[in-house]
Amino acid sequence: MMMIMELKDFEIEDNILVRYHGDSEHVAVPDGITEIAQGAFNTCRSIRSVKLPESVETIGAGAFHCCFYLEEINIPEKVTRIESGTFYDCKLKKIQLPEKLTCIGREAFYKCDIEEINIPETVTEIGWSAFDNCNNLKEIAIPASVEKIEEMAFCSCKSLREIRVSEQNPNYTSIDGVLYDKAVTALICCPGGKESVTIPETVTRIEPSAFDGCAELKEIILPEQVSFIGRYAFLHCGMMKLYIPASVTEIQEEAIRSCNFLKEIHVSEQNPNFASVDGVLYDKSVKTLIHCPETRTELIIPETVTEIPYNAFENCDDLKSVTIPDGAKIIDYTFTDCYQLNQVCYHGIEFIIHANIYNELAPFFKLIDEKDLSVKIKFEEKCPIVMELFSRNPEDEKIIAYIRKTCSKTFQFLIDENHSEMLEKLLNTGLFITKKNIDKFIQYANQNQKHEIQLLLTDYKYQHFEVKPKNLKL
Repeated sequence: MMMIMELKDFEIEDNILVRYHGDSEHVAVPDGITEIAQGAFNTCRSIRSVKLPESVETIGAGAFHCCFYLEEINIPEKVTRIESGTFYDCKLKKIQLPEKLTCIGREAFYKCDIEEINIPETVTEIGWSAFDNCNNLKEIAIPASVEKIEEMAFCSCKSLREIRVSEQNPNYTSIDGVLYDKAVTALICCPGGKESVTIPETVTRIEPSAFDGCAELKEIILPEQVSFIGRYAFLHCGMMKLYIPASVTEIQEEAIRSCNFLKEIHVSEQNPNFASVDGVLYDKSVKTLIHCPETRTELIIPETVTEIPYNAFENCDDLKSVTIPDGAKIIDYTFTDCYQLNQVCYHGIEFIIHANIYNELAPFFKLIDEKDLSVKIKFEEKCPIVMELFSRNPEDEKIIAYIRKTCSKTFQFLIDENHSEMLEKLLNTGLFITKKNIDKFIQYANQNQKHEIQLLLTDYKYQHFEVKPKNLKL
């Protein structure tokens, strides 16, 4: 392995490597360096291997952050901590940790290609997302010394089949490869590669991110003693059904999220805090819609619902139709992820949206709720709603002024769509049709072969403008 570099590639101050400025694939850090500073090699994308001298005692946070092609590095024996984000998103396939290591920091090996790793007996702490998204990692052993494992430490590792814990560890244990607290009352982490799991009856807590990334897990049966389900507990989980027992008293925000195969959620009728209606999760009073399963294609929300959180429909990209009750409060971005949603009934007004790309429903809700006629909506989508609002309140001056302003477009749209009933309502007001425009609309209807509407308009002309019929031709 050839290493060609110059001392000028290294920015060094008081035996601290502050920053590497070179572009070599294989880097040998000079002897005598005692510290690799925070972010020293950050985003050095040319590097494939690094040789550190044994004099190095400290490697700063994010030192090799996003070195996307870094495959090989040695960690000197004097190093006692792997700080936050040190090897974030590197290509490391294997690494030998020093025997005196005490801490593996937050996101230390996030998204690395590590296939196996030996955690030394001296490690006491494994940080948040330390091995998150290490998709080649198949198993991991927790020594007796570990006192603290933070949330998401091993989540979304899709090949991970087993987490083993030393029997001498006083804080944690594992059963069938799943990580629990020592008393087996809290399920901390289910390996991402597990295809089935039986949760012990002693478990009362499903900790945050416990099943995060368990894409192969199609069914999860919670014991009747479970009372707590943490945030992101089932994030990116492959389950198709979820049963929530009567004992559950707390479900944290976004506990169920991005479960792309989830079809239905069932809640025990004896549960005092939650309920399910047609497979959708609500609070007990059915006033708050908590989570709609991601595979739903249509939904009629119960009339009792008054609140829909912004994330209740997150990742529901199969949803095509939804009926929202009058009393429901809609927060911006509630339906942002519902890309196929095009049929909506809101406050009894049905409308079609042609593309729900990014919060595109917000203007529709504003139009209906606030009668804000200035909202930017395609005319062909806006017109039917304005007509319905007019039907409900035909004396509203703002709506009347809008229809007058868009009179030609409005009548032509209604003629194109064969909305004879709505046309008749507009005609009966006597506010929009004049001697100057009636012939234009009759001609437009005739040209587009809307003969029934042509007759309707012609009849109106003869009744209201004292015109005698002359050779009417259809």
